[in-house]
Amino acid sequence: MARFSAVLLSLSLLFPAAAFAQEEAEVFAPDVNETPRFSRPGFYAISPTISYVNIPNFVLDGFFSRHTGMWEGDAVNLSYGLNWSYSRPDAYEISAAVQQTSMATGDGYWLEKGDRVEEADWTTNNLSMLSVETQFHWLTGMSGDGRTQLAYGFGLGVAKVSGEFKKYDLNVVGCGLEEERLSTDAALLDKCFTETGDPALVLDGNGKPKVVVEDKIPPVVPILSASIGLRQEISENAVLGLDMGIRAPQGLFVGLSAGYQWPQGE
Repeated sequence: MARFSAVLLSLSLLFPAAAFAQEEAEVFAPDVNETPRFSRPGFYAISPTISYVNIPNFVLDGFFSRHTGMWEGDAVNLSYGLNWSYSRPDAYEISAAVQQTSMATGDGYWLEKGDRVEEADWTTNNLSMLSVETQFHWLTGMSGDGRTQLAYGFGLGVAKVSGEFKKYDLNVVGCGLEEERLSTDAALLDKCFTETGDPALVLDGNGKPKVVVEDKIPPVVPILSASIGLRQEISENAVLGLDMGIRAPQGLFVGLSAGYQWPQGE
């Protein structure tokens, strides 16, 4: 990448000399009011961010024959954060981001692929992640003045997991599945609701549903992301950003940012 940047820099220095040697030739003359590319300073920026987050149902379908989604019921999954960055137009952008991301799913039955109906659980989930991530993006100018930049790159980080994924045992007798309890047909779970629409669950001695909190979720997980987006300067000190991509294990995301920037040296 350094060699590529050096070649481009050399070519940019050759253009004025070529124009001087060919005074009578018809050559491109940039607007004198535009800031030449590769001569603009680096910029620091601080930007609040908000992102839509989702693990698509077709991904979960590969592991579960019955499940709920991240945007079902009352589940709303957004990521809020703050991003600090340093960028060189037409070259690169380095940033550090802190984000709070919801990873909730709607209440409902979950059944792993291949499991028997009697092994299904009614679940509630309010998981979330607080992450710190370092990101690197290459920048490519999309306009003559370099104020519109295509950004593409990757990120690495770590996240602390909070919240609980709770599982409640299905009452196969209560939903009339005694003879079908060994079946793997997840459609049978449509029968497992009471007359009031509540799930048919096993109750403890106090008449409350028996609940188990999933304990296989690690408290800290690594973050790996890949994204593509745009950076648009709307004034000397204001920049907008649009990014989309994948951030494992959080899923797909589409994010917006609006930041304050200032040139290097100020």
